[in-house]
Amino acid sequence: MFVCGSVSVSKAMRQFYHQQKELSLSKQEFDLLFYLMQNPNQICTYEQILADVWGCQSSEQSDSKLIRLALCRLRKKLDEHHVSSFAIVTIRGIGIYLKTFLQIETK
Repeated sequence: MFVCGSVSVSKAMRQFYHQQKELSLSKQEFDLLFYLMQNPNQICTYEQILADVWGCQSSEQSDSKLIRLALCRLRKKLDEHHVSSFAIVTIRGIGIYLKTFLQIETK
């Protein structure tokens, strides 16, 4: 389980909580967020994410679109619930990273 401020994420239970309320995330959204939380403040390339999260070995433009779509939905949900412990930052043409404002603890 990862804890960052008012956010907690349990991989075993596939649950995401903010201020002790569960947020519903799709499998792709959850897997992407968990992957980023495992690698905080580190740029993850689209190729790394495709390989490690989606199990794809492709760098096709259409494949990176999968990440961008899941990322868009995930950001919208985080914004709707005013999650402020971290932000997901895009580095155009390279990848994304989880910018943490608080330390992520592993429990």
